Amino acid sequence: MKRTLLFISTALLLLMASVQTAMAQKIVLYKTNSQTIEYEISELDSIVFIAGPRIVTSIELSETSILLQPDETKRLTATVKPSDAENPVLTWESSDEEVAMVVNNGLVLAIADGTCIITCRATDGSGVYAECKVTVSSVTNNNANKDFPQALYTETTTPDFIRKGAMRGMEIPSLKTGNVDALIVHTLPEGTLNYCVGYNSTLKANCWTAFKWYAGFSSNNKNWNRNRWKNGESFNGYGGTGDPFQPDPVLPESIRTNYSDYSGSGYQRGQMLGSADRLNSKEANGQTFYLSNIHPQLGDFNEHGIWWNLENWLRGTYDQSTFRDTLYVVKGGTISAGNYTMINEGKLACPNYYYIAILAFAKKYAKTNGGYFAIAFWMEHEGNTDDVSSTYAITIDELESRTGIDFFCNLPDDIEDAVESNFDLTDWKLR
Repeated sequence: MKRTLLFISTALLLLMASVQTAMAQKIVLYKTNSQTIEYEISELDSIVFIAGPRIVTSIELSETSILLQPDETKRLTATVKPSDAENPVLTWESSDEEVAMVVNNGLVLAIADGTCIITCRATDGSGVYAECKVTVSSVTNNNANKDFPQALYTETTTPDFIRKGAMRGMEIPSLKTGNVDALIVHTLPEGTLNYCVGYNSTLKANCWTAFKWYAGFSSNNKNWNRNRWKNGESFNGYGGTGDPFQPDPVLPESIRTNYSDYSGSGYQRGQMLGSADRLNSKEANGQTFYLSNIHPQLGDFNEHGIWWNLENWLRGTYDQSTFRDTLYVVKGGTISAGNYTMINEGKLACPNYYYIAILAFAKKYAKTNGGYFAIAFWMEHEGNTDDVSSTYAITIDELESRTGIDFFCNLPDDIEDAVESNFDLTDWKLR
């Protein structure tokens, strides 16, 4: 007596690995426990396929191996295939939480020296998982940030591990250099770090803004449209008919810059972390309009000028998965003695120069300086519509000399010395 063989795509039966041609002699089924069942073609009267739930067939992590220092964090992103899997929910676990743990949907927090495995696992019964090796090492780093400046300001919802660990991020300059007397740490409601600001409370001015781009949290993740601010959407009560520029709500009123300080100044409000840099969500974009993230800029410099062109160049050329795994960026204007002017009746410190410092990490270059390479851009604050070119490129060492700021101080000393002393125009696609 012949039988009908029924194929149902479920988490318990991974379908047929291959159905050979009509001339085949047998059909082999593969189950999740690696056992097989064989059927002779002559035993079957018919074969029926019924579409069932689509299970997870693979998980790809953004990193398979990472090196962290204690208190440092790193976001791992997971890509599930197929994209329309019925149950794409994942779990995260560490093989040793005394070395590193996952604190929030792929956010790895380094605890102490050692090695562990972070596992991301499907929950649909398919048994599919992916792993990342985490090495935590207290590297030789004489200039690393170990203490906060005079004050730390952040949202009340900021997790403790970010409060304590933000200053150790690769993008954060030395808090002992420049005119910084306060660190502002802005996080999103779910606990993700958005960006940090080195702040001077006497001048009520931004010293620098530091942020990261990486897979899943970059300028390419566009879930928000800036035009919505002028079409009724508001943020903290600002916006609705235009961009929601506003005083930074985490700062005491006595050291805030206010919207009215720009009135009649003849300068635009130039964002350091641009709106187009953070279109991930309404909250991420809204925070870019805090005035602590803003400097006065000339229209011909900011809007369709060299600054505008350089920002677009960063997003279009460097913030790409083919170029970087992670991009660490510091943007600011000079507010050191002799390098700024007080404008609008002394209400605003206006920089004479602007700069961008960039540290890229790409694991494909891991054999050279641990995969890190760096460059800086420097330009005078004046009307300028030039395109981006090597004319404005300098080494990080030179930028440190001009600004008095120690950039990328949290790198291991040997790597910091190597990447800050030179750059290759070809690496940075410049001419």
